[in-house]
Amino acid sequence: MNTLEKTMTDLLGRGIDVTHVSEMPLNAPVLEVLRLTSRKNAVYLIKTPDRELVLKVFENDRWEREQTILLSCQSRGVLAPKPLLMGEGFIVMDYLKGPNLCDLVNETLDPVYPRMIARWLADFHGNLGDEEVTLVKSDAKLQNFILTERGVAGLDFELAHEGDPLEDLGEVCAHILNTDPMFIEEKYALCDQFLRCYLSITDHSLEGITYWVVSALKEAAHFRPDQRERLEKEIEELDRGEVWPFYHHDQKR
Repeated sequence: MNTLEKTMTDLLGRGIDVTHVSEMPLNAPVLEVLRLTSRKNAVYLIKTPDRELVLKVFENDRWEREQTILLSCQSRGVLAPKPLLMGEGFIVMDYLKGPNLCDLVNETLDPVYPRMIARWLADFHGNLGDEEVTLVKSDAKLQNFILTERGVAGLDFELAHEGDPLEDLGEVCAHILNTDPMFIEEKYALCDQFLRCYLSITDHSLEGITYWVVSALKEAAHFRPDQRERLEKEIEELDRGEVWPFYHHDQKR
């Protein structure tokens, strides 16, 4: 039976130089390895007798950023996967079980789930920056949030950067709107609940939120040729202020 160290060496195609170790012996036996779906990196589910792990092998140079964010989340109480082993170009972390928020939001249209994301983002924005700098998660798509036994956890931090929290809020709203069922009145209501919840915690101005929603929708249109015409039509209406029927989010509060 392979050990964790042997499995990682095989998957990485090289020896491993571990720079951070937490509760995970390299000689742990491995029962099974499964390749998970990922557009940006090679991601594996590794099953050991005691726990399930995720090995993320980066195919870019953003691994240090994600390592730093995961360690900061752990030290500051923001729910995210716990890093167990880290080194150049890879992270081994706990596998967090639970449904993703994309499925929960679209199957139920229940505002409780967008409000959960709002609270997580308020926690992230408030704890991982400082008085002068706000850290933006980025890649704030609904499937990058899962509902665990402990609450909502965020996933995938390699694109995190300093910036405007509205970028994350706009991306969440865009993803609520552009996933099936797309652009129905109930989806705008969910965006409304999401933004109201975030405001109730942070009192951050939402001036300019439409810009960030439109920006995220334009990115989606670029990657979805089959839906591009529909998305571009909705973008035009949103940009002209013909939709968003609840309250005017571009006003300071």
